[in-house]
Amino acid sequence: DQSFKSLILDRIDLDADQRDQIWQTLLSSLGEDELTFFANQKKLPAEVKYWDGSSSKYLKVTWNTQLGESNNVERILVTFLDITKEKKQEEAAALQKTEMIRISELLNVPAAKAAKFFATARVLLEENRKIITSEQSILDTSLIQTLFINAHTIKGEARTHHFKELTSAIHEMEHYYGQLIANNSTIDSDRLLKELNHVESIFESYVHVNHDKLNRNENLGMVSINRNMAEELHDWIQNLIKNTKNQTEHLTIRLRKYSKLIRRAIFEDLSEIAQSYRDRSAKIASDLGKPAPNFVINVESLDITPSVRITMDKCMIHLLRNSIDHGIEAEEERIKKGKDPQGGIFFKAETTDNGIVFYFHDDGRGLDLAKLREIGVKNNLLSEQPTLQNIADMVFVSGVSTTESLSEISGRGIGMAAVRRFLENEGGMIRVKLRSSPESSSRFCSFQFVIYLPLKSHSVAQQAS
Repeated sequence: DQSFKSLILDRIDLDADQRDQIWQTLLSSLGEDELTFFANQKKLPAEVKYWDGSSSKYLKVTWNTQLGESNNVERILVTFLDITKEKKQEEAAALQKTEMIRISELLNVPAAKAAKFFATARVLLEENRKIITSEQSILDTSLIQTLFINAHTIKGEARTHHFKELTSAIHEMEHYYGQLIANNSTIDSDRLLKELNHVESIFESYVHVNHDKLNRNENLGMVSINRNMAEELHDWIQNLIKNTKNQTEHLTIRLRKYSKLIRRAIFEDLSEIAQSYRDRSAKIASDLGKPAPNFVINVESLDITPSVRITMDKCMIHLLRNSIDHGIEAEEERIKKGKDPQGGIFFKAETTDNGIVFYFHDDGRGLDLAKLREIGVKNNLLSEQPTLQNIADMVFVSGVSTTESLSEISGRGIGMAAVRRFLENEGGMIRVKLRSSPESSSRFCSFQFVIYLPLKSHSVAQQAS
């Protein structure tokens, strides 16, 4: 014989506390007045998911008392009705409804924009997971702040695209981070992971619908063109073939028109992209309680493919946050140094024959060369007499941090190391260039990042081939 506890309670899909409440309710009701049972009846579930040893079943449960001669509860009769078929039909209908909502939301977002969102959001979700699960991470307020900024960045993009369920889930996660920061509460690692798992599950469902239901394979070598424009272009080309005489001026006007339309469908303008980074820097600064930096842009109008834009976005997520969180000093410190309290970020781009060279720097404290050298020598990553450039290149070594806090982007092993990986995967490169020699009175040295990106990324070249 098996007890009710081992046969039923231990096999239902409830946590240990919920199962214990059921058991204690039953025990406390037996032999007592029926009112005791009714007072605790809300702790008894009306439906449960039950494991019978080979499969799961959904059961509807009713709980009824049987009274003895003294009108006390003598027995509790529990009956089960298998509703597995009905529940699975409900789940299938709910899933279908959710997919239809996802499809509707995604259809309102161009394929290239959806691909960019998924690519950049995944980078930030992966970083949050590494922070939460890393054995080397000592979770403190500074790290929670990094989680918050990442979540806020994703939420902003999800809200822009009207991905409602994803926006809501990220908002809940972000709200918890905000409470931890504001109240300096005890950090619950299990809850952090549970919140992240929930958001990632919804995020992946959007990716699944985008890929499997809409057949958007995130192939950035393909573009969508308005059908009316394509039909008009086709008709014009056919007419041109038939009537080639005396078409020079008319031909030039039409070619310019269609060239402009096709250009808009295929490319993004670098100057507009740079403006979006200015807006993002202001949002990051706001999250950190700092004034928005003066974002100086020096770029020419240039056509950028979506794949190159995605690579740029992945890099700029880290570069911007690194400058604002780590490079540019706090307002009070800058005032003491006689600096503009606002701080500045400088973004410049130049074209080459086959690509673009970006120059990125801020007017913050610079690289802590003394600390980088100390860490490099200690971990046998540098010789005893390294060059200044050798020392500066340590910012790209995974796991190197120049501060005691693990919140610093350049030392997390997924910050500047990740930027280098993103770029190299696309045939690009990044290097750190010292802009001055370290002053004798300071251990810091100003620097800039120099980034090269080919105009056609490896991923698109591979897709095209």
